[in-house]
Amino acid sequence: MAPVLHRRPRLLVAACAVVVALIALAGAWLARDPDDGNHTGFASPTPAPLTQRAQQVVEAYARGTSADLPRVTAAVNAQHYTVAYGGRNLTTTFAGAPDEPGPCGADYEGRAFETPAVVVLEVHELTRGNVNGDVACPAIAQIRTVDVPLLLPLGERVVLSYADGAPIPRS
Repeated sequence: MAPVLHRRPRLLVAACAVVVALIALAGAWLARDPDDGNHTGFASPTPAPLTQRAQQVVEAYARGTSADLPRVTAAVNAQHYTVAYGGRNLTTTFAGAPDEPGPCGADYEGRAFETPAVVVLEVHELTRGNVNGDVACPAIAQIRTVDVPLLLPLGERVVLSYADGAPIPRS
């Protein structure tokens, strides 16, 4: 009878190991993006404190006076956005400089300023090469996208443009 009692703790340890493995697999499955099949998760954003401009956008939206905000010309005006990773990533689409090498191309970077009610989305251009008056670039825009991680799922929050304070439509 003693050998049977001796085997039960081993069985209990094996059962616990199986449960832990199943929980780990379930967590990995939940972190994937069901829209694109990417199972690698997403980068954790660092909190961005509200800048003076982001605070102005939030306050103007709350008052219903977003149209009165002056436009920030250094910021890119997003056309629309999509949501992925359980609402924790925004992909915004906009017209920008081509994605090509040299001074006529550009990269883009985005960040989100989050409050409980709204997300203010800022996108700005990072120029490439030595841009001076000697280069003639074609005035042709290209449809570009930027991924912006959120600290919390978007939920029912409104997404506002940093550039002009207007709501950005979800596509």
